Amino acid sequence: MKEIERKFLVKKLPDNLSDIKFDKILQGYLGIENEDFEVRLRKKGAKYFQTIKRGTGLNREEIEIELSKEQFVILWPLTGSHRIVKRRYEIPLGKYIIELDIYEDRYNGLVASEVEFPDEQEARAFQPPDWFGTEITEEISLQNNNLALHGIDDKLLQKYQIDIQSENIYRQSGAVPIRKQKGVAEALIIRSSNKRKWIFPKGIVEHGLSAEASAKKETFEEAGVLGSIGKKIGLYKYDKWNGTCEVEMFIMNDVKELKSWPEDFRKRKWVPVTSLNDYIKEDELKPIINNLKTELNT
Repeated sequence: MKEIERKFLVKKLPDNLSDIKFDKILQGYLGIENEDFEVRLRKKGAKYFQTIKRGTGLNREEIEIELSKEQFVILWPLTGSHRIVKRRYEIPLGKYIIELDIYEDRYNGLVASEVEFPDEQEARAFQPPDWFGTEITEEISLQNNNLALHGIDDKLLQKYQIDIQSENIYRQSGAVPIRKQKGVAEALIIRSSNKRKWIFPKGIVEHGLSAEASAKKETFEEAGVLGSIGKKIGLYKYDKWNGTCEVEMFIMNDVKELKSWPEDFRKRKWVPVTSLNDYIKEDELKPIINNLKTELNT
């Protein structure tokens, strides 16, 4: 199937965006070093897909199949760190649908839009709305697969005036959901996306959000729980994306578990707070666990 689309940066978000529902999209890439084609895994809302694309620019070939959740869970760890996360809004414009993508994680601050067309003539005749910015259809470095593999260098940031977080320091926040079971304090932990270790939910602090609000959002998306953010229990650092992530951690109280959530392919587990060191092995998290035990008098 031919995919004919034009892609633009966005200089101003539409005024009614808060009234439009969006899908959370997680994308990871397999065999990304192959320059002839890309193999993409995607979770969009509650659905899972594998897509093969060939070519660049306006006219590309695309084959897409829907996967089961079980198939996605098996394949997803193979994407390693070659991933992007974004929120997608579908906005009607006459007979077209604008796909507006607001990127998260290391690309927090990047906003782009795509419009698909039945043929090249119609694509070239399209007049973008005034809230669109520079066209990047032919900018291979800003294709999602290249972002996942290479990131964005300073020259691209300057060329397109893209305002994302520093490539050296990434501000993150997270939370430890807490409950009492028969008088025992328990913490909720989740599997990392590569399934190799247990972690606490966390993520990039988005533009316009406080650390507390972002921690609440990430705990919902990664662990599928809602609750109130309580006391800060410390800050730790770790290396990722050729830089350093600085993570503020909070306690989450009044926890409510959900049956489905954006990253429900992750396993989650309640464990006694006194046993956290048996599951979470990273040295940088030991002070966080100790502070949590002190705060809970365990």
